[in-house]
Amino acid sequence: MTTHVVFLRAINVGGRNKIPMADLRELLEELDFAHVATYIQSGNIICDSSKKPASVASTIKDGIAERFGHDIAVMVRTVPELEQLVEEWPYGAADPKASGVVFLAATFDGELDASAFAPDECQTADAAVYVNCPTRFADTKLTGAWVEKQTGLAGTRRNWSTVLKMLELASG
Repeated sequence: MTTHVVFLRAINVGGRNKIPMADLRELLEELDFAHVATYIQSGNIICDSSKKPASVASTIKDGIAERFGHDIAVMVRTVPELEQLVEEWPYGAADPKASGVVFLAATFDGELDASAFAPDECQTADAAVYVNCPTRFADTKLTGAWVEKQTGLAGTRRNWSTVLKMLELASG
């Protein structure tokens, strides 16, 4: 069994794509995931499965569509992948609530020009984009939607505090 860290895109945001976390945990257990846990209401899941990450993503995506009627992008990382992401954090002591990661559905090999958003900045890293927003994470124009448009990939953004908490919970 492998521990997977799952990030759902755009659930429980602004009253759209509502999924109660208790119902989500129940669904995943019915889909044969073990040790299912969620963190806050924005679609952060830790679960164990013998499936590969791509299969975990498609199983959860299909289950959510069938049970809740939502077409949700699902990004999955293993604990070693999340550890590597944390180890390679390029922004030193940036405010963990004003910085974070856009998790992408696939690897993106290009660079992103975020110079129009200065002092906010970003760096690509395989299937993620590190984001530092000294102005304020909630107010930046350097959004997950902008990253998706530039990369052509589905993605979901989490602040650095949430990323670190998910790694802590998954490693526990």
